[in-house]
Amino acid sequence: MEFNRDAAEAKFRDVAAAMGLDVSGMTAREAAGKMIDNLYSLNEDLEIRCGLGERGVTEADLDAMAEAASKVTRLLDNNPKPMTKVDMREIYRKLL
Repeated sequence: MEFNRDAAEAKFRDVAAAMGLDVSGMTAREAAGKMIDNLYSLNEDLEIRCGLGERGVTEADLDAMAEAASKVTRLLDNNPKPMTKVDMREIYRKLL
């Protein structure tokens, strides 16, 4: 979501409002950030672990994962903005 924030700020602001978050007086960018932060908090509260390292993924796996992800065009075609393999790898790296 952080990767897509600049391409979907207004939608993310709407999601924040639908979640009951007070976004009054915030820019769309600020509201989108609040929504993203709230989702991270929700994952923590629900004890949902998102770390790839916890699942045995290492830095050495990231190129192959990005390559595989780049072939899932049905999802990539619907993403708010284009993604390169470098973008995908960086997202995976942040999740280690």
